Amino acid sequence: MVTKMYQDYSREAVRQYLIDNIDTLLDNGTLYSSVVERMSADYDGDQFVDKKGYDQINENTEVKKEVKNTNSPLCTNDFRIQSFTGKYGLFDVLKIIDSFNNRVFEIPHDVFFAERQGNGEFRWSATYGKSDKVRPSNTQLLLKYEIK
Repeated sequence: MVTKMYQDYSREAVRQYLIDNIDTLLDNGTLYSSVVERMSADYDGDQFVDKKGYDQINENTEVKKEVKNTNSPLCTNDFRIQSFTGKYGLFDVLKIIDSFNNRVFEIPHDVFFAERQGNGEFRWSATYGKSDKVRPSNTQLLLKYEIK
């Protein structure tokens, strides 16, 4: 006979699990990005909504932002974001957060879709063109809309 150990999934048990395992959990890109999306809304004074096509909205201006995060360069010395093509027309601003270098970019929807290079994903230089010529047009597009 197999005896099962008591399993506790209460809010307090989950909270304690998060505290005990925070470093391991932050290695999970999905969880990391979810936290970054919520932080972004808080920093901007927006409401986090995680709706189809956008993640945050400003209740006063009704500006909708789709937030994408990247936190490690690819082996090709560039960064990438994905899963935005089906969101055409659903947000006002694409907010790209490079948490590896702690840089933030906010590109207007129409500009992003008119000027980006690439199909299905958006890639740019991990050094922002300082030591390479990887994806120069996308890199320049980002730099033009960097939030400082």
